[in-house]
Amino acid sequence: MKIRGFIIVGVLLCLAGVGICSFAATRDDFVLEEVYTDPSLEKKEYNIQNVDEITYSGSAEDLEIVYTEEESKIIYYEGKYKQYKITEEEGNLVISQDYKNHFFNFAFFNFGSSKCTIYVNQDLKELNITMNAGQMILTDLNVQSVFVDINAGNSVVNHCTFELFKADVDAGNMKVKNTIVKDMNIDFSAGNFNFHGDILSSAHIYLSAGQLKLDLIRQKEEYVHVILDTEVDAGKETISYGRA
Repeated sequence: MKIRGFIIVGVLLCLAGVGICSFAATRDDFVLEEVYTDPSLEKKEYNIQNVDEITYSGSAEDLEIVYTEEESKIIYYEGKYKQYKITEEEGNLVISQDYKNHFFNFAFFNFGSSKCTIYVNQDLKELNITMNAGQMILTDLNVQSVFVDINAGNSVVNHCTFELFKADVDAGNMKVKNTIVKDMNIDFSAGNFNFHGDILSSAHIYLSAGQLKLDLIRQKEEYVHVILDTEVDAGKETISYGRA
């Protein structure tokens, strides 16, 4: 009976630990570099030539893409388990980031302390981002078509202009601030989607579970010819106008 009691207590403690860790990891202020830092990581730099398309795929990453007045480049970190493959083909910059297989590899949780930053000094035709886990930040970008596919992670889009913006997120939150979008298609399995800015033509937004908040900068009567197709299965939906 004593052994059985110890087992039950142990299981309960493990479940409590997992719950606390999961709760902490989903907080917006969770900083992974305070948890673990891989000492084998080395800072590297890649100079980008003339590209108008970017395709990125990553296993676990803290990714930021930002406009710059200086030269286009990539600042990233490689180590024992984390590596990149970077190529440029006919104006398309292709970046692939992955971890080598390693049993119980704590370096997998290291993406918060080894952010990959892509600096671009021109407008883009297309931006494709696929991430298994991590955080994404897009700042001051002007892109014709943006496609985002995230399994788990939070995202911030700030002061951007997109003709087409598509995002498919399994779990995570996304904040879009001071951004203008012509057509938008958003699909969330679980998470919150907050948008502040302007929608010029259409928005199709579906949340299976979460909170949807749209703060549109123009008055309601100015969106008569704009399609706002929103659906939230479980959660709350709020649309406000005149929020310049």
